[in-house]
Amino acid sequence: MKKYIVEIHCFDANGYYDMHFKRIDMVMRSIGESKLLEKKWGRSTAIGGSWALSLILKYETTVPPLDVKKAMIGLEYLLKEDVADNEIFNGNTFFRIADIDVYDVSEKGSSKRGFLFRKGAKKRKLDKFEIFATSRLDEIIRLGRDFLRKRVSKDVLKSCKDIEQKIINECKLF
Repeated sequence: MKKYIVEIHCFDANGYYDMHFKRIDMVMRSIGESKLLEKKWGRSTAIGGSWALSLILKYETTVPPLDVKKAMIGLEYLLKEDVADNEIFNGNTFFRIADIDVYDVSEKGSSKRGFLFRKGAKKRKLDKFEIFATSRLDEIIRLGRDFLRKRVSKDVLKSCKDIEQKIINECKLF
């Protein structure tokens, strides 16, 4: 079975890194054979080119990198119907609970989107808009959540939902 190396960068402005690590690790182990190779702190590029503290996880996995990205989209965003107490959505249909980027370490080069291009890069950032056949963010989020429902065990889904609800409850205190 082919093995891939993926790097997952997770940023959360509220600092719930331990909870996000649990969600990511449970999903990675549930969607395929995945071994955590490295867990470290680093910096990732934020919107506008600034830097943000990120939890960086490197996995060896049998899951193709594009499928890892689909799963991480499902963890990055929540849909209103997936959350019991959803006042945090503030009238929107989705909520970004964390910023999760996926890099294919085994593929060098550029992305189709120019601002992600870095000549000579040792890894390639996978962009959510190149994964699914739509450019509508709400549809991409729904497809990512559907991917999780189809590929992840019911126990893992329940554990992820419990963690997500805990994060939402704590965020409401701010």
